[in-house]
Amino acid sequence: MRVSGLGAPATARAKRSARSAGFAALLLCLLGTAAAPRPAAAALTDLLVPQEARLKNGLRVLTLEDPTAAVATFQVWYDVGSRNERPGITGITHLFEHLMFKGSKNVGAEEHTRLVQSVGGVDNAFTTWDVTVYWANVPPDQLELIARLEAERMSTLRLTAENLKSERKVVKEERRYRVEDNPIAKAVEEMTAVAYVAHPYQWPTLGWMSDLDALTLADVQDYYVTHYAPDKATLVVCGPVTHARVVGLAEKYFGKLKPGKPAPPVSTVEPEQRGERRAVVNANAQLPVVIAGYKIPPDSSADTPALEVVSRILSQGQSSRLYKKLVYEDQTALFAGGVALGRKNPGLFYAFAAVKPGKDRAQVEDTLFAVIDRLGRDGPTEEEMGKAKNQAESDFVFGLETPQNRADALGNAALIGGDARRAGRKLEDIRAVTAEDVKRVVTAYLVRDRRTVVWVVPAERSGS
Repeated sequence: MRVSGLGAPATARAKRSARSAGFAALLLCLLGTAAAPRPAAAALTDLLVPQEARLKNGLRVLTLEDPTAAVATFQVWYDVGSRNERPGITGITHLFEHLMFKGSKNVGAEEHTRLVQSVGGVDNAFTTWDVTVYWANVPPDQLELIARLEAERMSTLRLTAENLKSERKVVKEERRYRVEDNPIAKAVEEMTAVAYVAHPYQWPTLGWMSDLDALTLADVQDYYVTHYAPDKATLVVCGPVTHARVVGLAEKYFGKLKPGKPAPPVSTVEPEQRGERRAVVNANAQLPVVIAGYKIPPDSSADTPALEVVSRILSQGQSSRLYKKLVYEDQTALFAGGVALGRKNPGLFYAFAAVKPGKDRAQVEDTLFAVIDRLGRDGPTEEEMGKAKNQAESDFVFGLETPQNRADALGNAALIGGDARRAGRKLEDIRAVTAEDVKRVVTAYLVRDRRTVVWVVPAERSGS
């Protein structure tokens, strides 16, 4: 996933706040990114109401028509992520993110992107625990090119021993750079491995190095015919297009493709956690960092909007509770914050803090958890509720600026939240959250028995 860069804060306090925001952005990246005038707020949700169709082979088509947009976004959401893997082939989904650009029957290696760029477009892809997404932003008169290219690699991808060897090497190097040389990334990986004892969320999207080494061409070919097929895919198209045009292109290029092999269901249910779990990562780090992950319900839960409000109260901005207490008042942490990451199945609410030099680790940890517990015990203030909802509404509005923003929101609602219409209801759902809802979800989910705690400890202080 791509993460937007942070601006240069003007003050020391702002710099610390930016570090906290950057850490949250890193978590989002690891676990796994000139507008026309917009209508009034009351009509904003209309921008996220899709028209839907389904082809006979199972391909789902979602269209958001916007005649005011300058470009069109064409996305293919495959209903496959690292949750669909098994021990021995972890990392294969992310590997496919690379293999899908290595050419097909009528398209040469890396030619896909060159063709997109030749018409003034851009393209990329990302892999998460739950989905893999391939997208392109192009002039609206070039949608047919993207439909043709995506249908090509959905049906005739060039899977060879040579391509597997070259992309395996690239992915392994990516893993070294993003995880093995990054103490925070290693801690996040340790967190998920400890937090989940049964569910496939326990292994990283990048996969384990030994599994990457062991993958065979037969493994890759079987995974492709199972998961990269029309019945496992959703087209999300947004821009100055018509639904009839999009469905016509889908029928022309995808309509004759056959459904894939039946995909093994992800039937493992993560057992209820009944006690705190802990781990330590000794690393070449400058400062100790504590990361806690609390089990939260799937993104489809009715409690998801309240958990988003909780996340904002605890960690959004310099006046948030964690930043204000640990960084500003106590001055024991360099940064502190949190983020809720919903998934198809139980997700995690992350809370974190970096200990300033010379400060006590135990004190920082105790204060971090005390701030969270206090929110559940006493509830939020009226001012905090207003601020959190205003932030959510602002982010919602700015999140509708581009066709790609809207397509992302729609795809997430459809495949992660389980209901495409949830994208348009998000603002209404946030506005409906009450102070009692905040107290209830904190005391239900952000509790000791549901959390996993990982400390990143500088190697020279590992005995402290």
